[in-house]
Amino acid sequence: MLQSDRRSLAVDVGPPKRLCVLIVAENASMRAGGEPSLALHWFLELLKEGVDVHLLVHVRSKPELDQSPSRFPSRIHYIPDVLLQKICWKLGKALPDHVRSFTSDWLVHLVTQFLQRRAAVRRIEQSEIDIVHEPAPRACPA
Repeated sequence: MLQSDRRSLAVDVGPPKRLCVLIVAENASMRAGGEPSLALHWFLELLKEGVDVHLLVHVRSKPELDQSPSRFPSRIHYIPDVLLQKICWKLGKALPDHVRSFTSDWLVHLVTQFLQRRAAVRRIEQSEIDIVHEPAPRACPA
């Protein structure tokens, strides 16, 4: 290709667009450890790297996140506890643990995911989200 041909192909695209990430997790907590801490670790590390990151979690995480010294209220979005979740939670308390985890707890989780999906779609439209990430536990090596 000739030098003149290369110049004609150059396009002025301006500065690179800042990456915008939405982390979606049912819970975010350093106190609870395990899976709930993954979302918070991802959120804080991406912030350190200068990524425009938002966190979408259930409102049950709010008390701890509000007390955190590294609060980012404009970047953390909450899913409310709806009546169906409250009813399932109360009914599930009377069930044995192994039954509750596959019935009422599962319904609470399903409702949370439904609400998070709706909220994520709205957030994508409002904030030009490039990546949606749901942290999941790492599988332990066999």
